[in-house]
Amino acid sequence: MDEKPIISISPEKKELLIKEIIDYFATEKDIEMGIIGAEEIFDFFVKALGREVYNQAIEDSQKVIRAGTENIIVNVGTLTKL
Repeated sequence: MDEKPIISISPEKKELLIKEIIDYFATEKDIEMGIIGAEEIFDFFVKALGREVYNQAIEDSQKVIRAGTENIIVNVGTLTKL
């Protein structure tokens, strides 16, 4: 049974990325690749890197949220009446 990928990509975006893979191999490696081969490469990298990319995105989001929260605390602190 295949494990559901941790990240999801819309069919439109997947199609665009598969075309980019085909173009990359054609221009950079001089290798002609069909849609099926490009899709297999795409699926491999999504499966291999998906969890790492997802976790890094969560970590980056947490940093932004923490920084924003700190700014709110500082800004609210300026409202204190002495």
